Amino acid sequence: MTSSKLYNCHRTIKKVAHTLEKRWGNKMQKLLEMVVIEAYRQGSISTGKVRELLYLSTRLEADAFLQENGIELEYDEADFDIAKLMNNYSSTGS
Repeated sequence: MTSSKLYNCHRTIKKVAHTLEKRWGNKMQKLLEMVVIEAYRQGSISTGKVRELLYLSTRLEADAFLQENGIELEYDEADFDIAKLMNNYSSTGS
């Protein structure tokens, strides 16, 4: 590759990076989120790992993040049992 082609390639990359930064804000955070979403979609990581990698406080925040990014969550019976217990606990006023 000639030096002029390298220069043009470098210039194009800088323009793309600048455009993405305007649209996304923090590029590194956005890239991390994209990797986490894809890893979750492929079944490589759990919701707990999503929460950990993105420094989210609760599972509900992780679920909301995934849903906002087009992921349909799959709940199992244990999830529903936990939800029932939490609902019962909150309705007793404890």
